[in-house]
Amino acid sequence: MAASRSAGQRRVSGASSETRQAGWFGNWTLLYWAWWISWSPFVGLFIARISRGRTLREFILGVLFVPTAFNLLWMTVFGNAAIWASQHEGGTSLIDSVGNIDTLLFNFFDLLPGADITSALAVILISVFFVTSADSGAFVIDNIATQGKEGSPVWQRLFWALLLGVTAGILMSTGGLAALQSMTLIAALPFAFIMVLLCLGLCRGLVADKEHSARRLSPATDFWNGKQWRTRMDHLLRPSTEQEARAFVDKVALPALTALSQEFAARGITSRVEEDGPDQCHLLVPQQGRRDFCYGVRIEARPAPAFNPLEAAHNHDPEARIFEPITYFADGRAGYDIQYLTRDELSADVLRQYERYLVLSQDEGQDLLSSAPEHTQPTQGE
Repeated sequence: MAASRSAGQRRVSGASSETRQAGWFGNWTLLYWAWWISWSPFVGLFIARISRGRTLREFILGVLFVPTAFNLLWMTVFGNAAIWASQHEGGTSLIDSVGNIDTLLFNFFDLLPGADITSALAVILISVFFVTSADSGAFVIDNIATQGKEGSPVWQRLFWALLLGVTAGILMSTGGLAALQSMTLIAALPFAFIMVLLCLGLCRGLVADKEHSARRLSPATDFWNGKQWRTRMDHLLRPSTEQEARAFVDKVALPALTALSQEFAARGITSRVEEDGPDQCHLLVPQQGRRDFCYGVRIEARPAPAFNPLEAAHNHDPEARIFEPITYFADGRAGYDIQYLTRDELSADVLRQYERYLVLSQDEGQDLLSSAPEHTQPTQGE
């Protein structure tokens, strides 16, 4: 009878232990799920801001795989070391401090050599984590409040940082960590629906971007007729100098854009040619409610190739530079070298891009990329 009662108690004790473990796993998973959903607007906007100009492959690699590999390394090394230490002599402090998570890490460091150094380093890293998290949160809130405009005053950003700190302090003082976790769960619910809409918007944006980049032109609008093939060969084999690139801008690009602007004005279309120093000029055709058409030319320098067919027997100068007149556009597409074009061919290329601009502007599926907010500065090639 006693043995049966003891076995029954063990079964009840085992069942309650399994219930506690299941509850812990469920609550912990739910907390982290809600935590990241509530932080998704801040983290997403911040990462998108600092990742501007990166490809999707680079973005996914840097945001998803690199942190995952770091967490895997951390959990494998420190997690296995903590499990091993708790099962041997000297690891009782880890078992006793399971209920106090704040001291668990430092008790683990006490079992390793150089505990003072690692503990101090942990405090510094935790401080940097909280400071950078608060700073990025204040930055994103300020960015949302100013509708993405740059140059907001410093006091405004400090105000949002102070407000975040006061809010967290009130929650911690009134209900402790449980209140902060409850607030996180409450804030995560509406953002869960917003994230679904964001996923749909991302799919729509990717489809529009693919169609925007893959738009093919009619062969009849090809701007190069092949008559200047010797000049083209010369530019391919001999790197151009800065003086030659500037001469192209002054004698070919700027007159061609000016003549086109005059022709636009004669047909009742507003346009203007602007110069940004001796190395850059562009033709701008404003369009109400749409991204302005911008065709610009600027001189860009890049390292000379290590192999030159005309100087194959000479040593390569690592400081040699090539200066090329490169196009740029308002939608951020990559430009191309136009130094081999004549004035008429450059004019034809501008009209070629303007034709593309009109076709995309009239396509309803391209509204996401064709429309632009009022504060957008298309002349910067962004």
